[in-house]
Amino acid sequence: MIGRRLGRKFGPPLACSLLLAIPLAGCASPKSSASSPASRPSPATHAVPGTSLVRVDFITVTQGWAVTQTVAGTNALWHTGNGGRTWANVTPPGANPPGASLLAGTDPPIQGEAFVTGLEAWVPIMTAASPLNSERDTIYLTVDAGARWTAVSSVSGGGSQLTFVTSTDGFDFLAGGVAAGSSSMTLWATENAGRQWQMVVGASPGGPTGGGLYAGCDKTGVGWVSPAVGWLSAFCSGGRPLYFYRTTNGGSVWAAQALPLPRGVPAQDRYDCMCGTTPPDFFGPSNGLELARFYPPEVAAQFVYRTTNGGRQWQPAPVPTGFGQLEFPSFDVWVAVKGRQLAWTGDSGKKWSRVASGTNLQGAVLDFVNSRVGWAVTSPGGPHPRLIHTADAGRHWSVRAFPQ
Repeated sequence: MIGRRLGRKFGPPLACSLLLAIPLAGCASPKSSASSPASRPSPATHAVPGTSLVRVDFITVTQGWAVTQTVAGTNALWHTGNGGRTWANVTPPGANPPGASLLAGTDPPIQGEAFVTGLEAWVPIMTAASPLNSERDTIYLTVDAGARWTAVSSVSGGGSQLTFVTSTDGFDFLAGGVAAGSSSMTLWATENAGRQWQMVVGASPGGPTGGGLYAGCDKTGVGWVSPAVGWLSAFCSGGRPLYFYRTTNGGSVWAAQALPLPRGVPAQDRYDCMCGTTPPDFFGPSNGLELARFYPPEVAAQFVYRTTNGGRQWQPAPVPTGFGQLEFPSFDVWVAVKGRQLAWTGDSGKKWSRVASGTNLQGAVLDFVNSRVGWAVTSPGGPHPRLIHTADAGRHWSVRAFPQ
């Protein structure tokens, strides 16, 4: 079982972000099937201004999860068993501490979760959000789509990003403060389904750096093919090649893994580029994908790196110019957005076809479960989002009720 997660954002300057649209959303493992739980959904209503749909993550054509937050700071986690027609509020305990407020900056949205199946999810909840207090994340587990939650453990630091590689082996990546193109991080591991966690490595700019990691650049997360083998990704504002570090012993020791420079990228970017990588996701033990972006002044382009041998070698495939918001329904099937157009490939980027969409998807976050069925959140994180659904590869979209 390869851990699923939403794509992390890079940290480039705003002008660079606008050139390449929104960072990757939903580079995920194959959508696993799961039987429906005992249903408790109630009809959702349309969003009111000030309610933000942070993201959705559908595991199958029927089973999915959603995260919302209001401007008053109220967090909610939702589950659907019928493709988003109705939603049940399954928010874990502690997600809305008394007195917390988004406007006051003391109540971050639910984030860093691992939606493993349509029934099983791991969710970290920050138990002390005040900057004056020591932050800890309580790790909650559900195996029945949120009907019951169990607080299995806690991890110090706050800001967890969970990944479970098997039913018992998992990792918690905690990114620290960002300053001057660098960021700190710590990595925790569990071998007993989250009951105990052990810190395996840490890196801090200006301080100790463990396991051979380069302390600079803004770390974006980790991805795993097995409990032993994984990769750390980051955005670098210059002075480095693509940041891609590999471990073969569960995160204690790391070494830089060189990625071949794509055709059309200046040779100097081999050692000095404004560029970023995402944590890879694997579709089984051999096949994996990760996204790399190169930013101006040298070039503005993005490439999907593909491996078929468990990450020992990676080869880049270009994404059509101007298309962003990539989503990977499977190892070979990819989709990207450019305004009212979708670009599809069914052969890992060798050939792309264009599909005209009746909806402007610029800036939307995509979530496809196969080559035809998918959802999108327009204006994600904003006060006026929409949840829309397609069953014909994005040619037509219909509005689905917004969970709240």
